[in-house]
Amino acid sequence: MMLGVLAIASLCYLVLHFAFYWVQFSALLPLQQALIGDLAPALLVFPIHGLRVLCAWAFGLWSIVIMAPTALAIVATHHFLMGYDTTSLAYLIMALTYLTSAPLSFHLIKTCLGRTDDHMAVEWRVIMLTGFLSGLINVMVAGLLLPYSSDGRDMMLWLLAKLVGYMSGIFVLLLLILMALRVARHAVQRVN
Repeated sequence: MMLGVLAIASLCYLVLHFAFYWVQFSALLPLQQALIGDLAPALLVFPIHGLRVLCAWAFGLWSIVIMAPTALAIVATHHFLMGYDTTSLAYLIMALTYLTSAPLSFHLIKTCLGRTDDHMAVEWRVIMLTGFLSGLINVMVAGLLLPYSSDGRDMMLWLLAKLVGYMSGIFVLLLLILMALRVARHAVQRVN
């Protein structure tokens, strides 16, 4: 039973991840470039980070198992289609950081708040805090391992833009879920 749930959740995560990836680069990036040009060196709305955080909220540390096939698919895509050196230590550390930062951040925050028993009762503020901590970890590791440029100012701007993108991605996903739940509630009320 548990294996079936993990397999279905993993498949859903994979489909949503690549759907959000497509939305990011076919809709959000052109929109951002049309509105502000090249002022921001990174995407300012990054819903994939929100997906990682929501997966960590729903499945706890099991989300690492759920997200692992998608991470392997991304590594294969980067290696075979984009020519990245996926065997370098820096790349492997970044991939592992992206995979584990949200679940471990969520676990740490829930433990600090003393809420280890009921993961579904977590408030939206805790989800946002988890997203911030996870995004901060991702940004710090990226800044240490993958320097954007030799100029520290450009790098700080890139890291800040990435963190803003992470936080806005979580916010947008939570807002979309809230809107979908309201529409569903109104639809159910009309039926009854």
